Amino acid sequence: MPGIKFPVLVEQFIAALERSGALVLLVGGMPTERPARISITSAEGTADCLLFIWTITPGGGGAGVRPANEPRIQVTGARQFPLQPGRHTIISGYSEEFDAYAFWDAARHTKFSPRSPSMQISANVLESASANGIAVQVKPAAQGKEVVVAAGPASLPWYIYHGRKLHDADSDAKSVSEMLSQDVENEKSFIDTASTTSELARRIEMVEIMRTYREARFRPNVLQA
Repeated sequence: MPGIKFPVLVEQFIAALERSGALVLLVGGMPTERPARISITSAEGTADCLLFIWTITPGGGGAGVRPANEPRIQVTGARQFPLQPGRHTIISGYSEEFDAYAFWDAARHTKFSPRSPSMQISANVLESASANGIAVQVKPAAQGKEVVVAAGPASLPWYIYHGRKLHDADSDAKSVSEMLSQDVENEKSFIDTASTTSELARRIEMVEIMRTYREARFRPNVLQA
C-alpha cells in the first residue's frame, strides 16, 4: 500500500477539523518536511500544535516479531519529537482502510531508534474507532505502559482538546469502550474500586474525560435538530 504524501495528510487532517466546526490556520504555510504547525480555534479555545503525521501501512514483522494485525507508521523524515511549553506535539498516523487516526504519546517517544523507527497499533482498535468514534490500546513501553488512542475524523477536535489526557490514563484507559455510553452506576463502580489514591485520582479524571466526549458527540445532533 503506497503511503499518502505528507502535504495531503496535513490537508486531510485540517479538513476533518474544519468539518467539525474548528477554525484551522496552517502557520507558515505547508512545510517541505515534518512537522506542520497548525493553530486550531474552537469554542474550546485555541491549540498550537506541531503535527507529525504518516500513513498507517500493513505491519507484521514475521514469526515472533510483530503480530500481522498490527499496522504501523514508519517514522521517516523526523529526527526528534520536541516537547515545548504551550504547544501540543502530535504523533499521528492515518489509516485509509479504516478512515481513522492513531495517536501515540509524544512524551514516550522523544527518542527513537533509527534502525526500527516504527510505531504500531492494532487493526481491531482502528476498526473500533471508525465505528464508535474513539478506541484505545494499552501497549508495553520502555517506561511502563503506553496508551495509543485511535479516533474517527469527527472525533479529532475532541482528541486535540481532551483526548490527549488518555495517554496518562495507564491501564484504566481500557475502560474507554465501557464509557462511550452514559451509565452513572458503571462510573461510580469504576471510581469506587480504585485501590490507591493515585488510581482514584486517575479514574476520576478518566470519567470526566469521557463525559466531555459524550457531550461533544451529542452536541452536533442537538444543533442539527
